[in-house]
Amino acid sequence: MKELMVENKSSIHWFTEARFGMFIHWGLYAAIGKGEWVMYGQKIPVKEYEAITETFNPNLFNAKEWVSLAKRAGMKYIVITAKHHDGFAMFHSKADKFNIVDSTPFGRDPLKELAEECALQGMKLCFYYSHVIDWHHPHSIHDSANNTWDYHLEEKAFYHYWNRLVKPQVTELLTQYGPIGLVWFDTSGGLSKKDSEEMVQLVKSLQPDCLVNSRVSHWPNFGDFQSKGDNEIPMSGEDTKPWETPMTLNKSWGYSAGDDHYKSTDSVIRKMVNIASKGGNLLLNVGPDERGEIPELSVEKLKEIGDWMAKNGESIYGTKASPFPYEFDWGAVTVKENKVFLHIHNQKWSSGSLRINGFKTKVHQAYILSNPQQKISFMQENRENEGLYRLQLELPEEPPCELSSVIVLELAEELKIDPAFIEQSGVIKLDFGHAKIVREQQQNA
Repeated sequence: MKELMVENKSSIHWFTEARFGMFIHWGLYAAIGKGEWVMYGQKIPVKEYEAITETFNPNLFNAKEWVSLAKRAGMKYIVITAKHHDGFAMFHSKADKFNIVDSTPFGRDPLKELAEECALQGMKLCFYYSHVIDWHHPHSIHDSANNTWDYHLEEKAFYHYWNRLVKPQVTELLTQYGPIGLVWFDTSGGLSKKDSEEMVQLVKSLQPDCLVNSRVSHWPNFGDFQSKGDNEIPMSGEDTKPWETPMTLNKSWGYSAGDDHYKSTDSVIRKMVNIASKGGNLLLNVGPDERGEIPELSVEKLKEIGDWMAKNGESIYGTKASPFPYEFDWGAVTVKENKVFLHIHNQKWSSGSLRINGFKTKVHQAYILSNPQQKISFMQENRENEGLYRLQLELPEEPPCELSSVIVLELAEELKIDPAFIEQSGVIKLDFGHAKIVREQQQNA
């Protein structure tokens, strides 16, 4: 069992190369239009919630359009909710008739259609599965978020749910839809270590190359990669495993009819750059509606992000984290092979020079990523005996991209920097993990 807990290094490569994926929260709750936790928030009785299936008919769902949009945005993988906390399966499950094929007039399996389209378009398909919380099932037990308005906790028999629903449905997902990139488990509060290990073993026995996220368990050191908290961007150097930040375009995850509080495209790109500069992936969420359409504002944002990625994606895909142990206020740094990418956010752009101290490696040439013919003049000064390493770039008067602009430094040799905290252009930002508390000794009067 122990070897199943170890990061699958041979399978994780596609994940760390991808850097950008689409999260899709879509389920029966879309028909209510108040987010994916609406059943719990409003304490909707199971029978009343089941009645929604009678009219749930997302006949505008188009797998080709969804996958094409993800590709257009520059995304490399899709994670879709196969079953969320409401217990409704968005696939044809023989383990429970509470699913989109058997219980709705729609009568189709959208995950099957997505699997076929992802295979055609070269997109990695992945499944979200709520393995512990299930408000529909009488025997699901979580450490806090339970259906106590229909069921009594003292009457629940967890292994009835675990063995007769969860394991069979995970087996269906990993045997009927082709190769799956990863299973994204969620909210494992109360799950035993033994059951956590058993779930990882089940996934790996069915598809050895399928990744498992850390939320499969609340016990430490589980999963091939770390799922951060929702919208959380960690400190630099915090993680020893590959990691991913799930983030939604507006405030809601599942479709919410009144939620038009969208992040700006510039904000999303700045967050993506920040995440990539720390070695992580961005999993950006959309919430399709009850008709099976991704909201128009989400589509517009994704296309705008895609326009930027088409010109600057090289600075994101397959990159490594910044070698500097602090953040620059003007942007961020990513690295790939013999190239260093300087992401300069446009609101921080100023014509004139940008100085980077501590850059030991000789730079061969510098240019604008979105227009390689546009060269950047630079001056480099290395005084090793004085510990002085200075790189000064002469920036164009105007930023070359509408949002974040990227300058490429092509290196003549292996990258080396001075890891000390040194003066830089502008302000450098340190994570609190670099600080230490020093108690001052009182002086005698």
